[in-house]
This record gives sequence, C-alpha cells and structure tokens, in this order.
Amino acid sequence: MTARRHHYLSQCYLKAFAVARKKSYHTTVFDARTRRIYQTNVENVGIVRDFNRIQVEGYEPDTIEKALAEFEGELGPALERVITARTMRSHDDRALILNFMCMLAIRTPRLRETMREFTERVSNQMMQLALATKERWEGQVRKATAAGYMKSDRGITYEQMKEFVDRGEYRLEIANEHHLGMEFNTFDKVLETFFGRKWVVLRSSATSGGFIARPPAVPLLD
Repeated sequence: MTARRHHYLSQCYLKAFAVARKKSYHTTVFDARTRRIYQTNVENVGIVRDFNRIQVEGYEPDTIEKALAEFEGELGPALERVITARTMRSHDDRALILNFMCMLAIRTPRLRETMREFTERVSNQMMQLALATKERWEGQVRKATAAGYMKSDRGITYEQMKEFVDRGEYRLEIANEHHLGMEFNTFDKVLETFFGRKWVVLRSSATSGGFIARPPAVPLLD
C-alpha cells in the first residue's frame, strides 16, 4: 500500500521536541491559524497528504517518499549523536544536518503556496492580455488549436471566457512534479550557502523549558 500522509517536518527531528510515551512520542502543538493548543503524537505533526507523491511513467508514486525515508534513516542517528555530544564536529553528521536544514528551507507547503499564487497572478495577467480584444483572443485560440492544446469544438465564446476570467472564480493548481522539480533543482545551490556559513550549537538550560520547533518560513522570497 502506498503511504499518503507525508511529513515535511521529519519525525526524527520532532522527537527532540517530544516526550516518549511507550512506543510513541508526543509533543505540544501551538496552531497559530486556529489558535489551538493540544498534545499529539509526532506522527500527526507537519503532514500534508501526497506532499511527495509523483505520477511519472516508470516510477512508483511514492518513489520520492521512500528516498527521503532512507535519508531520514541516516539523519535520525546523526541528530541523536549531536544532541548527546553537544557539538557538530563530526563532518558526516554536520553534512546530514545541513542537508536537512536546506530541505526545511525550500520544501514547505508555505513556499509551494507562494509559488502557486505567483504563477496564478502571472497567468491571470496573461489571460487578461489575451482577452483584451475579441480579435486577439480568436487569434490565440487558433494558435492553441493548431498546436494541439485546445479542441476546436469547445464552443466557448469570447464573451463567456472573458466573463469567466473577470469573475476570478477559479484556482490554478501546480502539479507536484513541477514543485518537486523546482525544489530539487534549487537544492544544491542553496546547500552551498548553508555550508558556507558558520554554525554554533545552542543548548537550553534545564529550567528554560527548551526550544520550540517552528515550521520553516520562506527565506528565499523575503
């Protein structure tokens, strides 16, 4: 069976912010959108359905999810060693953690939604230009039909299309494969900046209450 609940915040990372209960780990969640505070298993935190799912000929839908699971199989022990040693002097552990940090920076639902909204705005502007006049729109339809992108028997008039676009009652979606392609194509370039920085390990005191695991923001677009 193909897993559908995909974590963008790895469970091996969230365990450091959780309390062990028999065979599970529970943490306190502060939901900023709903203003809710609750405790739950880390299995239920940082999840998006089909976040890593692909539909590519010759590959299983969970190919990316399985590959990331293998990486997390190495990351988990590295995090534990760093927590125990209180240092990142191990080059191998440091490399694993910096790769993980890079993924947190560029592979988030928030960043994907930012890219989707940007693409939607650009597409809407292009549609407005294409619909500026009836003649221009009919010319675009002829080109799209000749290229095989549209069928000539759609029967949608210029007036109907313009009214539809002007209402704005639609939502543009971007295929997961496109998101994943952009993320992995960007990964190596962003990773260079992570290795080029100086890092220190901060430890909370026994009476401080510890750190808070916050979902990553969108540093690339700030």
